[in-house]
Amino acid sequence: MDKFIEIVYKNIRIADVILEVLDARDPLGTRNKKIENFIVENKKNLILVINKVDLVPKSVILKWKKIFDKEFPTIFTSKKKKYDISIKILKKEIKKLCKKSEIKILIIGYPNVGKSTLINAIKGRPTVGTSPNAGFTRGKQFIRLTENILLIDTPGVIPFDDLDETNLVLKNALRIEKVRDPYLIMEEIMKKIDKQILENTYGIVFSDLDDLLEKFARKRGKLLPGNEPNVEEAARIIIRDWQRGKISYYFLPNIE
Repeated sequence: MDKFIEIVYKNIRIADVILEVLDARDPLGTRNKKIENFIVENKKNLILVINKVDLVPKSVILKWKKIFDKEFPTIFTSKKKKYDISIKILKKEIKKLCKKSEIKILIIGYPNVGKSTLINAIKGRPTVGTSPNAGFTRGKQFIRLTENILLIDTPGVIPFDDLDETNLVLKNALRIEKVRDPYLIMEEIMKKIDKQILENTYGIVFSDLDDLLEKFARKRGKLLPGNEPNVEEAARIIIRDWQRGKISYYFLPNIE
């Protein structure tokens, strides 16, 4: 077993409640069923947290919540709106699932889904204290989020099983600077969203991907010697916008 997966599994065994943070634009794609199955097998409590809901129509979010609620308790949050109500609901759900006086939670999820923001919202203050937990592995500590909620301080990032570079980038789990061939990723983006979205976003009417990249590069002044458009840099900029939520996209649940 991969060492990283072992760490995640070890932390799950220690935790009382696990929060899996999902990206509202692609909640199904940012779930990890393998980890979820392990959580269930070990009789641990799991709550799904759909984050960044300000990027998706509310009607779509409610449909996803209806689907996920059939499996696990599900709430939704957004860093661009006040967390107050959703965090109160989350804390209430945590206490309902676990009756201990001190509850240890583990927050997992793909990079950039908003785990750190969620932690800050739960703790409700800029700084937190730490306290050693002598009952477990030497050196392990908890971050005190509230009077009775402790966060396991080791990383709660989900490992990426069988994901290629393109999938990692589209799920915001790999920075565009590390991408070898941004053109391939742009091809996938073009498959996933209507071209009208890109035309509206950038004010460019184009016929195909090559036309888009050439016109975008010229519009942004990204030129190579000889006044040739730097299409690779154009692709990287658009992909970066995709990751930062500047391009409006989301996936619909496959239900009526």
